[in-house]
Amino acid sequence: RPRALLRLLLRRVRQGMIVLDRFAGGEAVLVGDEGPFRVPRSALPPNAREGDVLVPADGRYLPDPAKTAQRRAAMRARLRRLTGQTHRNP
Repeated sequence: RPRALLRLLLRRVRQGMIVLDRFAGGEAVLVGDEGPFRVPRSALPPNAREGDVLVPADGRYLPDPAKTAQRRAAMRARLRRLTGQTHRNP
């Protein structure tokens, strides 16, 4: 059930974005509006992390720190609302 909740959160927050879902061997699995797709890990900078919002640029995908922070904050807020948590844990 927690995994299904997380998938719902991801689906609702990432509309219009490309998000780094995970690394699988030498590939990165990205998720966009059309669903998941794979690119070579070399198409991302070494500091790219799972959950980063990415912007395509010249055959590569670059993290967008502002959109990533906004997305993570929205996901945290939505999770707190769904779980009934009203305060932030340290």
